[in-house]
Amino acid sequence: MLNVPVEVVYKLEDFQKAVKKYEDYDHVFIDTAGRNYREMKYIEELQNLIDFKQDIETFLTISMTMKERDIQEIIKNFEILSIDKFIFTKLDETSTYGTIVNIMVQNKKGVAYLTYGQDVPDDVEVGSSQAIIKHIFEGIDQ
Repeated sequence: MLNVPVEVVYKLEDFQKAVKKYEDYDHVFIDTAGRNYREMKYIEELQNLIDFKQDIETFLTISMTMKERDIQEIIKNFEILSIDKFIFTKLDETSTYGTIVNIMVQNKKGVAYLTYGQDVPDDVEVGSSQAIIKHIFEGIDQ
């Protein structure tokens, strides 16, 4: 959809090769496979797959259709990976957005992106306080 190169990484060596291959790029996005991240074994596997000592910014993607208590549990599990910011997804599938503020304040982390659907890149917005405030008070234009 985005017409960008993609690398599949199964082990740390694959990650390091991909970083070297794309060292001249401004941004390299690493998408990990969706798993039940309430289970620590999957998060621990990530520690062996990605070199978090690299100069990288780490985003945790959170579906806004989840319960806030579940989100907080997942965030707590990911503390071992030093998450920098959040990506809040599926804003089009909820009618309440206050959880975004709660999560950011309670975890002292910012937001990188907000997403509203399947139409990439049109349904992706850079996260900002203005966007969050707008959605809380006005909702999402469908």
